Amino acid sequence: TPSRRRAPRLALTARIGMAILVFWAVTALTVQWWPLDDPLAMVAKRLSPPSGAHWLGTDALGRDVLARTLWGAQWSVPIAIVVVAAAGNDYDEAGSAARYPAAYPTVVGVGAYTRLGDGPPSTSQRGPWYELAAGYCRYDRYFAVDNVCGTSFSAPYVSGTVGLMRSLVPDASAAQYRAAMYNSAVAAPSLTGSGLYRYGALSADGALTRIAATVPAAPVPAVSERSAPTVAVSAPAGYSSGTVTLEVSNSDDVGVTNLAVYVGDTLVFAQSAPPARFPVAVDTTRFADGVHRVAVVAYDAAGNWGGAETAMAIDNHLPIALLYSPGTSTTVRRHLDIGVYTTDGSGIMGTFLIVNDQVVGGYVGSGFYSIRVPIRRNGRYNIVALTVDNAGRISASNWSRVNGRTR
Repeated sequence: TPSRRRAPRLALTARIGMAILVFWAVTALTVQWWPLDDPLAMVAKRLSPPSGAHWLGTDALGRDVLARTLWGAQWSVPIAIVVVAAAGNDYDEAGSAARYPAAYPTVVGVGAYTRLGDGPPSTSQRGPWYELAAGYCRYDRYFAVDNVCGTSFSAPYVSGTVGLMRSLVPDASAAQYRAAMYNSAVAAPSLTGSGLYRYGALSADGALTRIAATVPAAPVPAVSERSAPTVAVSAPAGYSSGTVTLEVSNSDDVGVTNLAVYVGDTLVFAQSAPPARFPVAVDTTRFADGVHRVAVVAYDAAGNWGGAETAMAIDNHLPIALLYSPGTSTTVRRHLDIGVYTTDGSGIMGTFLIVNDQVVGGYVGSGFYSIRVPIRRNGRYNIVALTVDNAGRISASNWSRVNGRTR
């Protein structure tokens, strides 16, 4: 019985390339079922570094970069992929056969020529499976000779032409890029005769001219589309605690497509196509006491952006006062050496020192303070400090109860 002919095996680089293409093709078809964040949703702090929750981090609007990359395959894969492969250098006149992946119908198979008036080099694969021919040799700087040849040097001419076409008309489809090269190829008889190449020699200039005429240039945005959105934000006056309401407004001639609100670098609100004016509730207990920057960023459909910011003072905690002298339940003589320490995230307005219900001293600001009060009679002395922070919150220190003696 005749021996079964084995299909040619792909080179390792070809298999890796095919695996990458298969991955992106599968991604484009199935990404909507993957457990990813919404690519348009602002899900975290903007410009976050890679983390367990967001493997590639987030962009300037707090959107997940990995989700946007994978979802983008639905648009980029069918539009942009043009596969170019060298035909090979193992031509044998006695038994020419298709070489893969160059012979696949949607792959641009590239053979070679030495000069345009000549046919293919003796080693270059040829046949109806391959579409184009390109230059065959390159000058080698190291050896200073023009003898580095092969279809592996022909295929980059075609790949480079595809790159130039994409830079000129980035929204064309893969089929349009291929057609521009095929329809502008130089049909030299020495290259397009029987058993040679389907279209002839690559013409980079011709391909660029054709793709520019095939796909109309993108329209220039109207004047209104060049205007950035106008946004405004206001926060409650004074110090805030608990849940507060920010007032946000926005406008744009084209329409605001995305809007985000930040307190410091923390995303607190995000919405697509927001109304012109709306409130945003903020839980201030998520933030430390003090003054925080509140920023709003909005983008319109043309990609322009506008921003606004204000300040919000937060105070959710009572001030702290610690009476550290004199020690409680001790006996002191002649005078009371009273020492107190106060602190607060919003700052201390003032502190009062009280002995037996009488104010004996006080100070402005936070930190350590001490005062000496003479003992005018024997007896029990009850000492406490009352402190008031800048938000008007009042807090009492621990008590110190001592026995006082005049001598």
